[in-house]
Amino acid sequence: MVITKMMNSHFLNENVKIRIIMSDKQQAERIFILLHGKKNSDEDETMPDKMTTQLELEALCEKYHMMIAIPNMKNCYYISSDNYNCEKFISEELPFFLEQNDRSILNGEKMLGGISMGGYGAVLIGANTHVFRKVISISGSFIEKDIMIGNPEVWGSRKPTEESTKGTFLHHFLPLNELADARNKSAEKALYSLKERNNKTELYFSCGTKDWLYARNLALLQGLEEMHIPYKFYEISEGMHESRCFRSGLWMIFEEIMKNRG
Repeated sequence: MVITKMMNSHFLNENVKIRIIMSDKQQAERIFILLHGKKNSDEDETMPDKMTTQLELEALCEKYHMMIAIPNMKNCYYISSDNYNCEKFISEELPFFLEQNDRSILNGEKMLGGISMGGYGAVLIGANTHVFRKVISISGSFIEKDIMIGNPEVWGSRKPTEESTKGTFLHHFLPLNELADARNKSAEKALYSLKERNNKTELYFSCGTKDWLYARNLALLQGLEEMHIPYKFYEISEGMHESRCFRSGLWMIFEEIMKNRG
């Protein structure tokens, strides 16, 4: 069953369209919030619909007794701002909204995942909060070494204060002089804070070997190893940055999660 609900969000200061997928036959035992990748524009509302079909989310819900929720959000890397607090919305407001709509999952497990830009957001928010037991990144759009001041791969000839950063993902990471301590923007910093708190969040990653983000995912995983943070990585041979690879990674991860549940 697939339904769409409108939610008035205090933390995002706007109405948010939520795509909800759940089983017709089985009672949901867990909530999986799935974050979409970059859209053509903030006004584009088609991404959750496409994900539902391309990732076969109805079948995933039936097989693993889940409720999946895809909030239609802005292209901001799920980085919070004063008027658009992604972390509070995803970790507090949205789970409460879903539980109120289906009280049978009040005590169910909560998981967070994302595709591409959403993979970055899932790791960032999952590491910064205590809400999600499992965090899943599919072809996560990580920045090599996260964000490094002066890294030409990230900034090129741009200066952080230039108007040219507006409308690009770079704008959401500003101001740069705060990044050393900005765990609310830097996934790598958030993961380090997760280790400091001795949090038991389980981290799962998947990426195709032909994906343009493959090297960046490997760089992040190397950082996890250096920090002695456990994770599981599912490599999709010859996989590219497209829906077939996303679907393969997501289903492989859930098969592993559910296999180990017993």
